[in-house]
Parts: sequence; structure tokens; C-alpha cells
Amino acid sequence: MGNIQNSGILSGLMLSWLNPAVEISNRRPLEQTDLPNLDGADFKCENLTKRLENSWAREKAVAKLRRTQPDLWKALFQTFSKRDYAIIMILMLVTTVTMCLLPFLLYCVLLELSGSAPLRHEALITAVCLCLCAWVKAVSFSRLEFRAASHAIQVVSALSGIVYKKMLRQSSSKISDVMSGHVINLFATDVQSFRYGITAIPGLVMAPIIIATTATVMVWLAGWPALVGLAMSVGYIAIQSVVVKLCEYYREKTVKVTDQRVTLVSQIISGIRVIKMNAWETPYYAALNRIRRSEMYLLAKKYRVIALFDTFYCSSLPSFCVMLCYMFTNRQLDHVVIFTVLSYFTELKLTVSWHLAYGTKVLTDSIVSMERIRAFLLDDAKEIAQPSTNPRQENDKSVNILHDISMEVSDDSLVAVIGPVGSGKSTLLETISGMDPTFRGKVETRGSIAYVPQMPWIFLGTVRENILFNASYDADKYERVIEACDLKSDFKTFPNGDLSVIGERGIALSGGQRARVSLARAVYLDADVYLLDDPLSAVDFKVGKHIFERCICGVLKSKLRVLVTHNEHCLENVDEVILMEKGTIVSKSSYQEFIDASRINKEGALSCNSLKRPANEDGKDEDDAAKGGGISAATEEKDIGAVSCKNYWEYLRAGLAAPFIIIMGIVLLLVPVLSASPNWILAKWDKLSWDNPDNHGIIIAYISLSLSTNLFRYVLFAAIYFAVLRCSSKLHNKMGHSLLHAPVHFFDRNPTGRIVNRFSADLGEADNKLPTALGFSLNAFDMFVFLFVPVLASYWLLLAMVIPLFLMLWYSVKFLRVSRDATRLQSLARSPVFSHISNTVEGLPAIHMHDASHVFIQRLCSHQNNLTQASFSAMSMWLWLNMRVLNSGIVFLVIISIAVITLSSSAGFVGLAITYALTILLDAPYVIESFGHVQAIMTSIQRVMEYCRIAPEPAYRIQVKPTRDWPRHGALLFNHVSLRYYKDGPQVLKDVTFSIEPQQKIGIAGRTGAGKSSIVASLMRMPEATPGIQIDGVDICGLNLQSTRQAVSVIQQNPVMFCGSIRNNLDPFDIYTDDEIWSALHDAKVGPLVSGLVGKLKYHIQEGGANFSVGERQLFSLARALLHKKKIIVMDEATANVDPQTDHLIQTTIRDKFKDCTVLIIAHRLSTIMDCDRIMVLHDGQVVEMGTPEALMGNADSWLAQLWQHSH
Repeated sequence: MGNIQNSGILSGLMLSWLNPAVEISNRRPLEQTDLPNLDGADFKCENLTKRLENSWAREKAVAKLRRTQPDLWKALFQTFSKRDYAIIMILMLVTTVTMCLLPFLLYCVLLELSGSAPLRHEALITAVCLCLCAWVKAVSFSRLEFRAASHAIQVVSALSGIVYKKMLRQSSSKISDVMSGHVINLFATDVQSFRYGITAIPGLVMAPIIIATTATVMVWLAGWPALVGLAMSVGYIAIQSVVVKLCEYYREKTVKVTDQRVTLVSQIISGIRVIKMNAWETPYYAALNRIRRSEMYLLAKKYRVIALFDTFYCSSLPSFCVMLCYMFTNRQLDHVVIFTVLSYFTELKLTVSWHLAYGTKVLTDSIVSMERIRAFLLDDAKEIAQPSTNPRQENDKSVNILHDISMEVSDDSLVAVIGPVGSGKSTLLETISGMDPTFRGKVETRGSIAYVPQMPWIFLGTVRENILFNASYDADKYERVIEACDLKSDFKTFPNGDLSVIGERGIALSGGQRARVSLARAVYLDADVYLLDDPLSAVDFKVGKHIFERCICGVLKSKLRVLVTHNEHCLENVDEVILMEKGTIVSKSSYQEFIDASRINKEGALSCNSLKRPANEDGKDEDDAAKGGGISAATEEKDIGAVSCKNYWEYLRAGLAAPFIIIMGIVLLLVPVLSASPNWILAKWDKLSWDNPDNHGIIIAYISLSLSTNLFRYVLFAAIYFAVLRCSSKLHNKMGHSLLHAPVHFFDRNPTGRIVNRFSADLGEADNKLPTALGFSLNAFDMFVFLFVPVLASYWLLLAMVIPLFLMLWYSVKFLRVSRDATRLQSLARSPVFSHISNTVEGLPAIHMHDASHVFIQRLCSHQNNLTQASFSAMSMWLWLNMRVLNSGIVFLVIISIAVITLSSSAGFVGLAITYALTILLDAPYVIESFGHVQAIMTSIQRVMEYCRIAPEPAYRIQVKPTRDWPRHGALLFNHVSLRYYKDGPQVLKDVTFSIEPQQKIGIAGRTGAGKSSIVASLMRMPEATPGIQIDGVDICGLNLQSTRQAVSVIQQNPVMFCGSIRNNLDPFDIYTDDEIWSALHDAKVGPLVSGLVGKLKYHIQEGGANFSVGERQLFSLARALLHKKKIIVMDEATANVDPQTDHLIQTTIRDKFKDCTVLIIAHRLSTIMDCDRIMVLHDGQVVEMGTPEALMGNADSWLAQLWQHSH
């Protein structure tokens, strides 16, 4: 596509190098490759970052010599060419002169026409000069905006690079624990604020000169009454500052409520299975709407203030006051003064409101952001160059503090670290790796370190890129690594093998696959020391055995290995066993010494069968593989086509009645007519004065029309803002209802971030941007009325006006198409930048460990260059439209000026026509742009409306409810039940038949993919299975969905806890008393833990239950089941991620407290279910055998006996 560097002077002025992109957008949607090429221009992130780094280094050196603080503004100034600044200064001078000269030239035209013998020839020459001046102003101002905006884009790119490089030098513990939100906010808010702040600087410099010149000329023309209007115009700044403060006040309050709402949505998504299993949809929907109402209340108060402010801004109050002063002080108004003053006030309104007031606000925001960035760049205390013995805060209760840890490990040895939940095992490895600084003492290691965390980090890229990371590809070595980590068979299932692209955080991979990719990355690094944080917990027995033998004891046998595990079979092959409890090392011994001391059974630290577990960190059973998720999640649809009128009507009808829409449309047409009427009176009657009784009626009409215009305009603004908020509120409620009633498969297919984005960014567009964009679009109706004023001179002018008006309309249509594409591409280019930054923060330890900073810097620069290209193109396309609309407007101005001067005998009418033509010239590009903004915002609203139409689970429509005491016994029957997770998907249950008597304890066993968790899914109707499932003789397929789910309690593998109090997590809607909750907590053996917390039941739980260990969270889930006292209890791999001690505690509690209930236990440890009344074995979605443990184990050919033999 066209290159900006190859454009000529005229092409550069008119931005004609964008024409190919504009033409393409009218044939098909634009792609990134269609955008103008910036390779030859100085827009490359890597180059700009390097130049800014050099300038910043020089500035710091000078500041150090002067003993002052370095100035980042000065460093930025020194980064760019002085020639660019000189050109901007020249353009500012030309723009300022022409802006001040335009109204004065109008004054000259009117003066030449106002005498008894009008000088039409001279007036025509002056009018031509006026048109030429308007064209020069249009070109200079457009080039000024282009230069300033280009410079702002370069600054954003340079700052992004230097802040990202600084972030990569930070200690991973500081970034992860303290500064992650701050760092991400620097990129998302502070760096981006310079796009607006730097662009506003030229206007701020020009504004005082324009105001001073305007004031001087107007006082010379109109005398002291002009000072009244000037005072009101300048007073607008004070009013705007008050409004801005009020808006910021409401905004701060609104943001807090919005955060609560979005946090609740995020928790609903992450805990959707818990919510559905407990039939909590209705209460959570009510909670979500309650927060939304509070948010709407604050937004309504803010927009009432904005409506009043917008009314004042759109009014002609300053010029109205000047006219009144003239009329009531025995001064005779003539048309020369009237329309010169009106023209100056039009220019003044733009200068004061936009250049001065708005410019001051955005520049102030940039100054604040600059200080935050400067502080971050100067904060050298947190860089990784510092020793790892930085003190940890003693009052930090969110992490496990190690106490008096002393250990020494020799080379090529394998050390196992064991211990109960919360004993400090992971913290020990983090401290050795240098991620977690020690409070006192020191850590010494020899050679390089590779750390494999319990929660794997995967970045957006191919599987191979995630394994190689920063290393070069060695085919033989790579093959050995993937074979050792048992990844070959997985690669065969991926569409493109190890070259398949996996999403951010490895969303397309299973938990075991993510763990093995993370392990393979560390193994390929070929380090000297390996710190392995329970990598076998995410894989099943067979894979775990392969990894331990082929990888840990095979490929890595010559390395020093520290392995956290609960696996006794691993201990048989280790050189030393370290037992930890409560942050201290209890013992260090060989495996045999450990056995002799009987630590295993007495301490409950290990399970002799722990190697058999197929647990994965997703909290989902291996049956997920059968759901057909594939290597990637559902692809988000791109917004390509235009928003149709049907979408606008659907949006309005979502919250408004048809009569209200019609009334609002009538007011919308009435206001522009009222707005033009006062000026028409001034043009029609000359020398109005209150001293003349004949003028009283005209003056009263003028005053009445002016005031009623403002009143109706306020009503219109208030109605529009009310309509937008009401529609937005209704859409939110519909979307929330659809989300809570959506099938679980919807949440499996759509990433959490995508769903949350509908409730945050997309809905935020409707809440915060649409009202302003619609309000500015109202100027289009004023322009429509202004267009017909010159026609009063001669109807033949309609023919002359066709050409420029057609050009304006034609260019507008082209712009709206290309603008939509440019906005879409800019949005698409922005997402990878922030995803990369967020992913970098999460993976900082791995990046440091693999010395891959330069690779990630290159990726950031690549993403940022794409964003720069898209941002530059979007900005240029707006200026492309601006130039063409302004040129069409100049043609319109020339035609109008010549026509009215030639055909009209009234100087007042000439003044009105030219003043309106200048207003159209000034406002037309911005009005068209505002329509583009409305359309872009509507694409976000369109996505919200799509989520309002999510098909709910079909069974929600069933209204039949069982008796209140159902189920009374807990008998369960499956009669020829089959299940698919989605339409046309594979059958995961195939004609399953079995029966369970009340109060029986049933164990469910089977290999990977056998269908164990699918039994639970069918019982909970997630999704709906074929008819045939009966509870106490009632077929659940004919019952209300929520009634069915209220009959069963499910304790899942991954315990879910919501942000809030402990009480809210157990009983979110205050159904139970405190005594009942305490009883459940004590029965679940967490009563003493809660009693020791500050606030007890009101103790605040962090998001995801981060301030409790996995085992403690599982006990809270058990307490929830105990509290609800249901007749059927399901344990779905509930002890997969806990240590044996917690497992034993949970099993004991189940047998004691649920002895009167029917219990189904799915377990990866066969020993866990060997004391059940009966055991059911599944294979390939079918029940292959069911009987007592004794009978099944007594038959050496039984499926259960073979599973037992295989696991041992």
C-alpha cells in the first residue's frame, strides 16, 4: 500500500496517499496489510525507544550533576527533530492569524454592503479573500493536527518501549505481588493519555493569542457590551472546570461500583458450575442488578450535570447577552456589528471550550501520567540486579513465611520435599530460585536454575515456541525432550502438531498438557539446578510414571533436582526426603530412614497410592477431551459490516416505548428551527432598540425564542441521556439473565476475558461514550437548517449547492466505511499489545530464567508497530475526510458568498448566510466524525445484544416442580441414559443403566475418558441427557431444572470460593442462621481456623480464595454441602488436589455426617473407594461392571482388579 514518504507536496497536503486504502474499503473490509506503509518513516518502536533511552540517560546524567530530578518531558523533547517542532510552530502561527482574520474579513464584506450605495464589486473581492483565508486556515490547521497527532503516536510508541524494558528489568516478585496492576495501568492509561495531551498542546498555545485578539477587536467594534459576552465565554472555563470536577467525583464513585459489578460477573463466570449446581441463578441475577441500579443512579446524576453544561455550550448565550446590552442601553445594533460579533463568538467558543478548557484537562492528565511514568523509570530499587536478600515485609500475611530454613544439597542429587497443605513447599522453591526474597539469611546456588511452577505459564504462540522459548532449535535435543515429557502423542491430536498456535495462558490445552509443556521448556533449557513444584499432580498415573522415569530420573539424572511431591513411588528413587510443616523443615533423611521412622502413616504426609491420580489443574475431569473442544476456543466474530437500522431500532426498543421515541424525534427536529430563529430576527430587523416602542414585540420575540431554545435543548439532551442509560440498563439486565441461564458448554467455549469484556468495555461504550457522541451529532440537525437559509435569497441556489453538498455526502459515506474498518483494525491491533504486556507480567520469572528479555522486547515492538500503523491510519483517515469536507465547504462558501452578495439587498441576510456557511465549514467534519463514533460504539452494543440472545438451557422453560419434601430417600436410577455435550458431538455416555438404593455409598472408577464425570454432568443436567434418570421414582427430565439441581450437592475437584465474606460463600443469601453455619464449619473441621480469623464469619476472602490453601478451600466446599443437607451427595475428584491428610479428613467426614445420604464418589485413588458399598466401573461411556469391592476384587479378570493391578 502507499508509502507516506513517497508522496508529493499536493498528495501530502491532501493525504492522497490514503486513496488506495479508501477505495479498497469500499470493495471489501480492510486488513492490516492494506494500511499505509510506515517502514520509511520514523515510527518504528525499536528506533524510537532507543532514542528515548539515550535522551533519558543523558537527562539523568545531567540531573545527577546538578543534583536535581531528571525531567522526562525534556528527554522527550530532545528525542525528536527540532525541524519537526519548527514546522509545528509555523503552522500554529498561520492557523492563529487566519482564525483571527476570518471574522474581520466578514466585517469588511458587511461594511462594504451596509452603505446606501453598496460596493458589491469590492465586497466580492473581499469575499474571495475571505474564502481564500478559510482555505489556508483549513489546510494549515489540518496539517497542524496531522503533525501533532503523528508526534503523539511516536511518543506513545517510545514510552511503551522504554516502560516495557524497565518492567522486564524488575524483580518478578515485586511485579507479581506488588506492582502488576500498577504496571499494566501504566500502559493502559498513562502511556495512552499522551495521544490526547500532546495533540492538545498547539491549541493551548494558540488559545491565549486568539482570545486576546478577539477581545480587542470585539471591544473596538461593540464597545463595553462585548466585555459581557467575553466574560461569559471565559467564564465558560470556570463552569467547565466545576463540571469536570463533578463528573470526576461521580466517575470515581461509578468506577468503584462498576468494578464491583465486573468483579461479580467474573466470579459468576469462574464459579458458574457451582452457581448452577446450587440453583443460585436467580439470587445472583438479583445481586448483579442491584449493583447495576447503583451504577445507573450515579451515571444519571452525572449526565444531568452534563446535560446542563451541554445546553450552555450549544447556546449563543454570550452573543445573546451582548445583543441585550445593546438593545436596553439605547445603542442601535447594525448588521455589521451583529454578525461580526456572532462570527467571533463562534470562533471563540471553539477556542475556549476545545483548545483551552479540554486541552488543559487532557494535558493535566498527561502531566500526572508523566510523573507516574517518571517515578517508575527512576525506581531502581526493585530491579533484578539487586541481591535476592531484600527483606520481605514481615506483616505480609498473604504469603507463607519460611522460618529458619537450612539445607545443603549436592550436585546431581534428587531431593523430594513433602508436607501437608500450606507447609511452605512452593515458597521454598521460589526462595531458592530468587523469585521470593528472603527476610534474613542468604541463598547460594551454583550454575543456572530452571524452575517449573505448579501453575504453568503459557504464552500466545505455537507449542514449539513455548518449549524453545529463547533457545535455538536442535531437532535431536527437541525430540529427546518431548519424548521424556510424553508430549508426542498429544502433538498428533493437534491440527498442526507442535506448530499449532495455542491461546493466551494455554486456554486450548488441558491442565496436564500445560504442565508438560512447562516442564519441557525447563528441560530444553539444560540448566544445572531444577526446581520442580509438583509437576506430576496434573497428570495421570501412566503419564506421571513415564515423566518420572524418562525425564526426572532420565534426561535430568545428571542435574541437581528438588522435587515437591505427595508421591511415595517417587520417594523410593530419591536421595533425600525433606519433610516440611508450618514453614519449617521437620526432618531431612533418606527414604529408608523416613520409612523406618514411620513418618508416612503417622504424619499423614503421604499416600501410598498417590501416584495413581489423574488430577489436572482445570478442575475438570478427563472427559473434557470428549467434549470436542479441540486445540482452540471458539473464535470471536469480527465486526465487519455496518450497523443496520434494525440494530438501532432494536437498541432503542430495548428500553423505550415507541411513543417516547416519536416525541423525542419531534423535539429533535424542533430545536434546530428554534435555534435559527433568533438570528433570523437579527438579520431581518436592523437597529433594534428598547427605546423604540415599535421594537418591543420583536425584542420580546427574540428573547423568548432564545430562552425557549435553551430550554428545549436541555430537555432534548436530558431525554437523550435518559434514553441511552435506560437502554443500556435494560440490555445489561437481559445480558445478565442470558449469561446465567446459558449452557455450561458456552463457558467452556468462550474465554472468561471475552465474556467479561461484554460487561465492561462494550457496555462501558454505551454508558460513557454513546451519550456524548449522540449529543455532538445533534449539530447535524442545526447544519441541516443552516443550509436552507441562503435559499431564501434565491431558490436557484439549491442547484448551485448540489455539487458541494453531494461531495460532502459522498466523502462522508466513504469515510464512514473506511473509519469503521480503521477502528476495527486499531482495536484488533491494540489487543495483542495489552495481552503481551499482561502475559509478560505473569511470565516474568520464566523470562528472567531463560534470559529471553530481548525476544519479548522484539515481540512488543512488533505488536506496537502494528498498533502504530493502525492508529496512524485511523488518524490520517479522519484528516483525509477533514480536508475533503473542508474543500467542499470552501466551494459551498464561495457559492454562497457570491450568490448572496449578488442577489441580496440586505447586509443582514448576507451576514447571516456567510456566518452560517462558516459555521458549517467549522462543524461539518466533527459532526461526520461523531456519526462515525456513534457507529463504532454501536458495534460494541451490537455485541452486547448478541449476548442477550444466547440460547438458554432448554429445561429452564419447564415449570413442573416436585413436592417440597422431594427427595425423601435418595434412590437413584439410570435407565438407558445417553449423553452428548453438544449437538452432533460424540456420545460420552452410551445407554447407561444402573440403580442405587437410598443411603448407599457408591464408588465410580474408570480410566481416562471413561465417562465418570459425565455421570455427574447428566445427573445435574449440564447438559440435558436423554430421559431415564429418576430420583425417588421421579424422572428429572420432566421437572423444573433448578428443582433438580437443588436436590443434589456436588463437591468438585477444584473448590470455588467467591470474593466476599466466609458467610456469603457458604450462604450467599442468608437462608441459614449463624449457629447452623458454625455447626457445618466444625463438622468440616475448619471451625477452629475460622474462629482464629479477624471478623470470623465476616472475614474477607480474596478472589478465588487466594488467602486459603487448596485443602482449606476444599474443606469449605465440604462445609457448604453439610450446611445444605441434601439427600444425594456427589464427590467428583474432590480430593485430587489435596494432600493425603486432608483426603483422609474429608473421607471420614463424609462417612460420618452423610451416613443417611446417598453418596457417589469419583476418585483417582482406588483405595479411597474400596470401603464403599458398591463400585461401578465405566469404560468408553458404558457401565462394564458394578458390584461390591470384595466381589470385584475377588475376580482377577474384573475391570476393577485390572485397574488396581495397573496402578500398583
